[in-house]
Amino acid sequence: MITRKSKTIFLMSFLCFVSCASMKKLPQERYYEFIYVFNREVTHDTVSFYLKNPLQCPIQVKLRKDTLHPHIDSLFGHITLAALQDTVIRVKYPDFDQNHRSRYTVRYGDVRRKIDKNTIAYPFPKNKEYRVIQAYHGNFTHNTVYSQYAIDFDLNPDYALENLLRLQMASK
Repeated sequence: MITRKSKTIFLMSFLCFVSCASMKKLPQERYYEFIYVFNREVTHDTVSFYLKNPLQCPIQVKLRKDTLHPHIDSLFGHITLAALQDTVIRVKYPDFDQNHRSRYTVRYGDVRRKIDKNTIAYPFPKNKEYRVIQAYHGNFTHNTVYSQYAIDFDLNPDYALENLLRLQMASK
C-alpha cells in the first residue's frame, strides 16, 4: 500500500533529481586570490606586463618587490582591472633579469568605488554582556588586511547560527 507520505517523498526526490540534472556544469577553471600568473615579455630595456582579469569582478594588481629587483614595485602602483578587462603595461627597466619570476599581489574589488554604508545587526540580543575572545589586530588570526578589524565573541554556536539565520530572513 502506497501511503501519502511515500508519495510525497517520491515526488520531492523526483523534483530534486530533475532540477539538479538540468543544472549547468561548474566551470573547470579555478582562480585563487593570491595566486595569479601574468605573462611578461622583455625586449631590450623594456619590460611588458600583460595583465588579464578572467573574473566577473574587478581586481587590483600590484607588482611585488624582491631581492633581485628591490625597486620594481615602483614601476606601477595598484592597477585596477574591471571585470574581464586586460591591459599591457610597458616600462623601461634596464638590467631586468628575465629568468626571474615576477610576483604580484592581487586583491578583489575596486578601491576607487564608493562604499555604501549599511546598518549592521549583531547575531545576538541587545543589552547583554558577551566576552570578547579576540579583538582588533589580534595575534591569533586578526593580523591580516582582511581580518585586522574583526572581533570574536564567545557565543554558543547554535544560538549564534539560529539568530544569524533569523536576521537573514528578516532582511529579505
